[in-house]
Amino acid sequence: DREVQVHRVRKSVGVERTLSEDIFARSDVEEVIEYLLPKLQSRIASANVGCRIKSQGIKLKFNDFQQTTISHTRQIYTEAYFADLLTEVLERRKERGIRLVGLHIGLYDPEDIEQLNLPLPEPDVS
Repeated sequence: DREVQVHRVRKSVGVERTLSEDIFARSDVEEVIEYLLPKLQSRIASANVGCRIKSQGIKLKFNDFQQTTISHTRQIYTEAYFADLLTEVLERRKERGIRLVGLHIGLYDPEDIEQLNLPLPEPDVS
């Protein structure tokens, strides 16, 4: 018997959209990403992630139920970086139709973030 844990550390923030029909064109995926970005931004704001951002990624699920995810380590989140990730993840598509598009950011555990002290110059006492 274990005690129920009511507090958990959030490891990621993400949004995704399942599509009713397959999409094939990059421009169609870009439209879905544009739709998802405000939702992701809202979740990031409500999660109060601060400087805990560890990675940024995209997930695609295909019409054959296979999926692929690409994520790069980054300390800052930028919407524009999803375009670079999209180029890379679409290379894995192999002409399959896309049924789901997801965006996410990975987060550091707050206990793993160490505050570094920078050396301060010695005060001039003359």
